[in-house]
Amino acid sequence: MKYLQTDIDPCDFYYIRNRTYSDEDFVKPAADLAVVSVTAPAANLCNPTTEDVVFTVRNVGTSNLSEAVVTYSINGSDRIEADVDFGGSLAPDAERSLTISGIDFSNAGTYVIDVFIQAVGDENCANNLGQRTVVSFSNTIFTEPSVSGCGFVTLNTGLSELTHTWYVNDVLQEGQTASILNVTDLSATNVRVEVISPDCGGQSVSNNIDVVINALPELTVPADTQQCASAGNVTLTATSDVDATVVWNRLNPANGNYESVSTNNTYEITNSGNYRVVVTNLTTECRSEGDVSVRLWDVNLDLGTFDDEVCADGAFIDFGTTNPPGTIYMVIASGTITANAAPGEPSSEEVTYDGDTLFVGTQTFFNGLVDYSPTPGTMTYTIIAQPPVPYQDCARDEEEIAFKRFAINNTTADFDATIELVNGGTETIDISDDPNDSNLGEMTCADTLVVTNISDPDLSDLTGLVWARSGSGCEFVGTTGSSTNPNGAESIIFACDCERFQTNERNLTVRMVAFAGPCRDTVSLRLTVTPAFSRLEVEWANNMKVYPNPSKDVFNVSFDMDRPQDLILQVMDLRGVVVSETRYAGTSRFTGQVDLTGRPAGMYMLRIQTKEDFFTTKLVKN
Repeated sequence: MKYLQTDIDPCDFYYIRNRTYSDEDFVKPAADLAVVSVTAPAANLCNPTTEDVVFTVRNVGTSNLSEAVVTYSINGSDRIEADVDFGGSLAPDAERSLTISGIDFSNAGTYVIDVFIQAVGDENCANNLGQRTVVSFSNTIFTEPSVSGCGFVTLNTGLSELTHTWYVNDVLQEGQTASILNVTDLSATNVRVEVISPDCGGQSVSNNIDVVINALPELTVPADTQQCASAGNVTLTATSDVDATVVWNRLNPANGNYESVSTNNTYEITNSGNYRVVVTNLTTECRSEGDVSVRLWDVNLDLGTFDDEVCADGAFIDFGTTNPPGTIYMVIASGTITANAAPGEPSSEEVTYDGDTLFVGTQTFFNGLVDYSPTPGTMTYTIIAQPPVPYQDCARDEEEIAFKRFAINNTTADFDATIELVNGGTETIDISDDPNDSNLGEMTCADTLVVTNISDPDLSDLTGLVWARSGSGCEFVGTTGSSTNPNGAESIIFACDCERFQTNERNLTVRMVAFAGPCRDTVSLRLTVTPAFSRLEVEWANNMKVYPNPSKDVFNVSFDMDRPQDLILQVMDLRGVVVSETRYAGTSRFTGQVDLTGRPAGMYMLRIQTKEDFFTTKLVKN
């Protein structure tokens, strides 16, 4: 068993149960008292009065426990603190029986007993609960001599496992053998039940209870009403056959609750909505309720705030929710777009709309037309709202909106990438989002990738660029990789850490994400980055020491090689510019210094060149 503590409650732990574990798995709290079982009273009690509840506890913590608080509840009632003698100190892994004395079980029924114990400082409340179910069979089934209700009464003996025989006004209720009986006969005055318990030697118990069932008030409410709002208000009147209070309520659509609006029999409706009237008998306090729907037809378009710049995949128009259900909406289009011949096909012919109806219906939203033109255009929509037949002449609202459409996803965006080789020279890669362009590049971890501005003139609506990368081992240098320059981003420098590559190559991706309004287009450069040194060099590079690193000015460098060789030590900044170079004649054990005094703080690359190979490592100047 293991537990996880939260910051909310020191007792709020969650144990892993029903699993195979060894002693090493245990993480025990110091204080942890558990209820092992509840063993008494017996599961079936015959004619009891009071009984003791006996339960067993175990100290599953690591410290001795000397006191605890015990509470219990019956059938989910509020907990009651019990006076229980804990019996002194309880050692770890020891068990003890405790007793709650004198609980009343004299009334027939089913009792669910919950016992809860908590030691002082208990760190795990999840195992503090024990439960036992007891059925008590006694002469007292109904605890009250009478019961009353409105329209019906429900009687429950609580003896759900036993067979019952019910009588109402001494008339046998055929087929009613369960522990629950609903009585709806207004003339009923007495109910008798007979129950036999096999667990108590076949003992039979019979109990009577007087019942009073009051009639519900008869309520008359108007029928659902619809009319034009211009026709005036609607008056609703509720009538009842008894003296009663009247409360009119209106459904609040925001929270789904009915809220009181009037306490008069007659209520004048000024707004559409769903209404509920409740009448309560002044004598019996029995109540009845009725619902009525009122529609005062007057529509208003509530387009709210919408994005009037959309991508080429369509425009979403929300008509709002203030109009009554059943409101009819129409969408009329004007403008010219380039339509798609079929899903997945290239752009086809231009289509012109001149007051054409695109949509008629009751749904409260519309997805606009798709414009696949390389040059984005503008489409104008006229939105109309009106009531349904026969109230369509009651009101009408109309609004015109226009959407500017971007089509960046249908252009070919290009940018240029140059790999600056560590041994001098450059390699240029032409990159575009043409699906036939593999956009592959290769570089060593010591090379530097420089990505320049995008060059496609079709992206005149460009509003921003973001550069991103995936994969590990290489990072952008000196920039956050983002730009809002509509003419393109600043040059992006991309450098790698050779220490993270060792002898394994990695695949990385540099992405340019261009934005035009709410649209975006992504162009990717896939790179294969290889180590800048051989396996042989790894063997001697593993014993290289560079210290301190980071350093304020001077770095100490030492390493051993398998044989004497001529060396060139170069230090380069991240642009690939050599800031210092020192040559050494044949040596197999090198000890020296790199002095960056006066140089700007930042990251530098130390390159160690032999006749056969080279090796690079990182220097960080504070």
